[in-house]
Amino acid sequence: MIKYTLEKHSDNRGDLFVIEENKRLKFNFKYYYLIDNLSFLNNKELPQSIFLVVLKGNIIIEGENISVGESVYSNKINRVTDVSKVFKGVLLSFYKLSKDNYSIKLDVPFDSKRIFFINNIPYGAIRGQHAHKIQEQYLVCILGSLEVEIKRNKNIKKVKLDIYNNLYLPPNYWIELKEFSKDSLLLVFSSTIYLPNEYIQKTM
Repeated sequence: MIKYTLEKHSDNRGDLFVIEENKRLKFNFKYYYLIDNLSFLNNKELPQSIFLVVLKGNIIIEGENISVGESVYSNKINRVTDVSKVFKGVLLSFYKLSKDNYSIKLDVPFDSKRIFFINNIPYGAIRGQHAHKIQEQYLVCILGSLEVEIKRNKNIKKVKLDIYNNLYLPPNYWIELKEFSKDSLLLVFSSTIYLPNEYIQKTM
């Protein structure tokens, strides 16, 4: 089992935790699941080679505490001894799970190379305010709700994002994230690693 600490960026818009593919970690996973139940992680049918990111709360695996902003890569999770009542996590797997009674499968339409999540977002904060030249994104609201404002060719569309709907964002769409509810938690999958030159900073 290998434990990773996610890179953290904090400012007056909240906290952002990110982990991406690099020389040590290959993001060649095909399936993504949201989990919040200890029984699911103790399921003997869990596949080998999984990657677990803790989004909220904490969990103890093989005697090691894994909390918010941390993740674990393992060939097999054999023993989960504790979990907080508010645990939320995302599980990445090479294989489709045969039983997902305690999870929600996410239909991410691309192979993710970068994952980040945002929490502790203060009232009135606005995030995003850019577009991407080549990067695709898939936004999942884990807790709470927010408003997504999308702009392209002077057309503006506003979408409410909550736990009941997710959003796929193709390249070349300007995005602003606002109206975050209290204790909201946003998870984002990206199709590329961080590439500064592919960001579009001028509104479209």
